[in-house]
Amino acid sequence: MNFSTAKHSFPTLLLVCVIGVSAGSCSFDNDQPAPPLVTNGEPPALCGTTASVFPKLLSFIEQGKFEPLKSFIQRHLLISEENPQPDISTRTLFSGILKITRSLGLEKTVDLTDLVTNSEILGEQLPLLTAALDFITGKTDGKSRYETGDAAAHFIRVCDPDHLLSAIELLTSFESPSRPGEMWIDVMLKEIAVVVDNQKLDEFLDAFEQDAEKGRPAVINIIAQLMGLIRQSSFSISQVETLLDSAVYPILSDELRPNVERMVTLLEEVTAPDAGILVPLQRSIDCGMHSPAERDVIIGFLYDLLFSQDIGARDALISVAELVSIEDSKFLLGIVSDLIGSIRSDRLARDELLELFALMLQQPDVNALLPIVSELIAEEIFTELLVAIQSILGDCNRA
Repeated sequence: MNFSTAKHSFPTLLLVCVIGVSAGSCSFDNDQPAPPLVTNGEPPALCGTTASVFPKLLSFIEQGKFEPLKSFIQRHLLISEENPQPDISTRTLFSGILKITRSLGLEKTVDLTDLVTNSEILGEQLPLLTAALDFITGKTDGKSRYETGDAAAHFIRVCDPDHLLSAIELLTSFESPSRPGEMWIDVMLKEIAVVVDNQKLDEFLDAFEQDAEKGRPAVINIIAQLMGLIRQSSFSISQVETLLDSAVYPILSDELRPNVERMVTLLEEVTAPDAGILVPLQRSIDCGMHSPAERDVIIGFLYDLLFSQDIGARDALISVAELVSIEDSKFLLGIVSDLIGSIRSDRLARDELLELFALMLQQPDVNALLPIVSELIAEEIFTELLVAIQSILGDCNRA
């Protein structure tokens, strides 16, 4: 049971788990309005019945839209005569999720929901996520891209998860040596945002050639070459510079070159021996390089996602770089680091959780489950859940 690149399913599960754990301290399901807080000049907390707190979610359930998810759970998680040994141990899975939730802590959970619901981040990113999901399901252009999930599920099962998880945990706590006090990921994100915001980038992508290929295939090719360099035990940043000198810089505009060079400097920082990130990063990349077909599917999908005019991912990336402050970035990355550390600490729960990812990402299950997620976001049910958590863990919990 192994891991490489999975997203999005875990936050939803964690969200549901937090609601379940937190609801016990609130006044749900008593068919009576909750008592108001002791007056302090603030409006009363949101502590009503389930129907008043989750009206959109309950309507979604009543319309039978969760049926594909119900079927998934019955087939893969529940013991039955037809399936006496489910793919996943429900007890182990939820025990792991509860452990991860506890590791985050009530205070951080409250701060996280406050940050997300009270900032512009949610409004900027949820439409992007909906567009990305529609892109995968084919709703955008009639062409589904479920093979991306199959490729991710493949890596989950063939790669040692601890390599990538270790690299992410270290990376999310790494400060840029050239920008003291700033997180490396935050600095890199801002540099990438500057590059993708430059109109000259499209001209470069259209004209770029590599190994008799041009445009999108050439970009996938050179990214694979860069990955191949980084995974070598003898890797040095000079190898990257040599490749860029021969293949990229000659046709790169004078406007873009300084930014790309800055990104190379940041790559040198994170791959320096004293950063401690290179070895687990190399091991996770090495596994990816042993499955070139699946690797290229994922790289190609990310390329299409970023540069498709129908999705607006570039604008969203630029917005995130502008909206998230240095302090908020440190807080968010700290939470990611804590969660990854908690996942790594329980190997059995980790493997069950990753197997759940693999099942949800691969066909045919992904075909049925992704449209549910898209509707949850489009109908603002996800936002409803976040607002409810904010209230339950905040004012409501203190009522």
